[in-house]
Amino acid sequence: MKAKIIKGIEGGKITVPSSKSYVHRLLIANALSKTPAEITFKGLSEDIKATLNCVQNLSTRSTFEQASAKFTSNIPALSGKKVMVCQESGSTLRLLLPICAALGGEYIFNMKEVLGKRPLEPLISELIDKGCEVSWESNTDLKLSGKLNFGIFSIPGNISSQYISGLLMALPLINHDSQIILTSKLQSKAYVNMTLDVLAKSGIDVKKTDRGFSVKGSQTYQLHANKVVAEGDWSLGAVWFGAGGFCQKKVILEGLNPNSLQGDKVIKNLIEENPLSNILDGSEIPDLVPILSGIMALTEGRRIITNCSRLRFKESDRISSTIKTITDLGGKAFSKDDCIIIDGLPKLRGGTVNSHNDHRIVMLATLLAQKTENPVIIENAEAINKSYPDFFEDFKKLGGIVEFI
Repeated sequence: MKAKIIKGIEGGKITVPSSKSYVHRLLIANALSKTPAEITFKGLSEDIKATLNCVQNLSTRSTFEQASAKFTSNIPALSGKKVMVCQESGSTLRLLLPICAALGGEYIFNMKEVLGKRPLEPLISELIDKGCEVSWESNTDLKLSGKLNFGIFSIPGNISSQYISGLLMALPLINHDSQIILTSKLQSKAYVNMTLDVLAKSGIDVKKTDRGFSVKGSQTYQLHANKVVAEGDWSLGAVWFGAGGFCQKKVILEGLNPNSLQGDKVIKNLIEENPLSNILDGSEIPDLVPILSGIMALTEGRRIITNCSRLRFKESDRISSTIKTITDLGGKAFSKDDCIIIDGLPKLRGGTVNSHNDHRIVMLATLLAQKTENPVIIENAEAINKSYPDFFEDFKKLGGIVEFI
């Protein structure tokens, strides 16, 4: 599908989708709960579909209607091989892999090839070291069997915070206490804090230590509320904050929690309260880097985003795809080491770009269309469904004009 952006947004009011990160964690915690609750959320993205289907595959009885999931029984004793279809969702795979290891049994984690290329080490090695058998059956099928033992899990904090989150959710299910030792500085720690928040709301006791985390074994999941409404997603709202800076009318986003643990809520402060700094550190806000790059590309002057190395292992190499999107539309950007360097212009030429099968790049191209002389055509625009299936509907609600060709 090609999306032709004819005119950018004018302003208005929309409700942003629920936080993907919270919904992933809530669905899993709920499926593990002794007496499951009802989880309500806005926006059934492809990533959330993957997690929902996987936890439904684990649970004996569950129902799903529109954007509400209710589980009527907890995880049963497992028998037979379970196929966990993760599609392209790294969160689904990395959270559920250690959890399924802790539950025990035999699983096939099926995924699209692009996800199979993203890092899973040293998480796999730690699972093997603690008694599991893990092997690649093909580029898209990962086999897990056995049952995870307790112990000390040594994991770097600078590859993926999802490794730590998956282990934090898995280790309470094991019979004995365990520890997670971080061998390097934890990046994207806000995502781990969200995991700890969901665990606390599920009655799970985890303690931070000087070197990582201590987790008691033989714990029981139980969400404290019978109904849980997931808060809005700051990273998905970021594109509207960014585009709103280039239109005359105000953009109002509903559903966002100003006191959220989401690290990406900093986007509001960066855009609305302070001028963009000449140098920004991208290590704690990797999902905001494409949108911040777009804002910089439309703001005169040179600006630099540092510590972007982990962006190379997303749905696309986001250093490369971000720069190519900007330059293909007439902007000026390049990379040096792990930095993105942008020389902003008051207006871009426009033209055709490819999404690189990356939802964040679709958002970036749409943002850049706010200030282009000619329309912006986004090839493979359906990539947006990974996180934000109602994206173009919201774009139109805010006054934008788009055609699908």
